[in-house]
Amino acid sequence: MWIFTTYGFISAVEHRNQPGRVLVRARKREHLEALFPGQTITQKNGADYKYRIEVTKSRLASVLQNQVMQHLTYTNFKNSIADHEYHDACMRVWAAMRRLQDGSQLNRFGADDLDGALFDDDIDPQLMLPGDLGDDICPECGGDFAPIQVQGGCDLNVCTSCGFQAPRHPPHDDLWDGSDGRIPF
Repeated sequence: MWIFTTYGFISAVEHRNQPGRVLVRARKREHLEALFPGQTITQKNGADYKYRIEVTKSRLASVLQNQVMQHLTYTNFKNSIADHEYHDACMRVWAAMRRLQDGSQLNRFGADDLDGALFDDDIDPQLMLPGDLGDDICPECGGDFAPIQVQGGCDLNVCTSCGFQAPRHPPHDDLWDGSDGRIPF
């Protein structure tokens, strides 16, 4: 079972040698640390998932219940991820699943992958971030973005064609509330 949370990605499978126990694996140690604080983490260099813990199914269920009951407070999962590297990896997963949903590998620009959304009428470009399409493409008009920095250190992309502005990554300062994907100017 693949599980994506705001704090990390884990893969949970039944333990091969201990029925009833679960092997929870992660690509990044800090993802297990965030979800299972205090749990002993083993490292297996060369394994598909380098970091692992062993827990009961009830412990895993408890962690997942806590994530839903205490941490599911966002209206946009992608914008809830603070770690830029993890956010970008989740965007690539989102893009692949979007292509699966649409049954297509092409977007309206004829490209096979812009590392993000496939355009159609049900996507509101005002609610998209540049990372949804790749940092160089405007979700409003398809034009090119130019990076700028505004007061307070918030990195923005500004479309050179239509002037649309969006954060390069969801920043974590007072300029960004993250609730609707827009910059509150």
